[in-house]
Order: sequence, then structure tokens, then C-alpha cells
Amino acid sequence: MLDFGRYEYLTFDCYGTLIDWERGILTAIHPVLAKHGVTISDDELLERFGDLESEAEREYRSYKETLGVVMDGFARHYGFTLAPGERESLAASVGNWPPFADSIEALGILASRYKLVILSNI
Repeated sequence: MLDFGRYEYLTFDCYGTLIDWERGILTAIHPVLAKHGVTISDDELLERFGDLESEAEREYRSYKETLGVVMDGFARHYGFTLAPGERESLAASVGNWPPFADSIEALGILASRYKLVILSNI
């Protein structure tokens, strides 16, 4: 059994662990697609996002740039041209992605005992 009393720090990945990245992605991309006449399901959008992100990550780039490449991919796939600011809109939205419902309370409880470290690459 793991002895948690031995630890002073806890580390966490941020997106998908503490932050509801799926809801953030959907909230950021659906309006761009709708503006260009594209209506798709949440599942289709997330699947396409995963494919485009995976493709974009074949070479090193910052996550901010990766998200721009993802937006390029959506435009290419659905046959539209991104308007000024739309390529950057997904990366710009990251700071507004919501935490999971239990993240804040759980972090508060953990912070009373441990130093918390969040790891992210945005």
C-alpha cells in the first residue's frame, strides 16, 4: 500500500485531469464551425480534434501552435477559410476552460496537507 505520509508534493496534469478540456474544446470550436455553416455532433468534433491534434504533434511545436494547426485542419477538412483571429481562438480560449465540478474542492483538501504542482504545456 502506498504511504502518502512520505510525500510533501503532489503533481497533476492539468487538462483532462483538473480541467474539463472536452467542454472547453467544444465551447471554443462549435461557434467557429457554425459561423462557416458546419454543424457536427460533439462526438464528431472531439474525434476530429483528436485526429488533428495527433497529426499536429508529429513534430515539436508549442501547444498554442498545435491548437492553431488543429484549427487549420478543421478549416481544411470542412472546406472553409478561417477568418482573422479564428486560428488563434482555440488557444486563446484555454484560460476559460472550466474545471471539473470536483477539482476545486479536491485541490483545497489536498492543499491542506501537500504542496501542489500543476504541469502544463500551453
